Amino acid sequence: MFPDRMIGIAVLDTGISDIHKDVKNLVIENENFAGSRSGSDLTLDRKGHGTACAGIISEAMVDKRNPSNRFIQLYNLKAIPKVILEHDDISKNVSEALEAVAGNRKGKKKESKDYTNVDIVSISLGTAEINDAIATAIKKLWPKKVIVVAAGNHGNRDITTTRLLAEEETQMIRDDHP
Repeated sequence: MFPDRMIGIAVLDTGISDIHKDVKNLVIENENFAGSRSGSDLTLDRKGHGTACAGIISEAMVDKRNPSNRFIQLYNLKAIPKVILEHDDISKNVSEALEAVAGNRKGKKKESKDYTNVDIVSISLGTAEINDAIATAIKKLWPKKVIVVAAGNHGNRDITTTRLLAEEETQMIRDDHP
């Protein structure tokens, strides 16, 4: 069974190299949330992780009978810079990207991107905690029926991005359906 429309998937990661064969012509929007880097390749993936994640997503959405037929549109939301410096606030980058998907712009971002067709947000990074800004942004996605999928850890087997997001979404379900 294949969807009757394209599925919009926002990939929050190190960027996406949209010239890669598995994602070529699938990226419809690019935005850099990774800080004040300069240059023409602000959303290009210099680490390869975001491209790998996008490629896995792309391969999962292939019509096996017609491999050139894919049912996704990718949104490249770069939240992790090539080199993470001590002053980089990855949680801030992630929360700003989530807020953008929710339709809320903060700070100096003047450029308006269209994320209304995003159905799923994929976050594949580790963190030891989810701050209030990320939790608030996730809650804003809930009424929009946007699913947040997360994987990763930060070397601590007890605390992972996945577990923290699952706990947050479970609490939102409880709040929504008493």
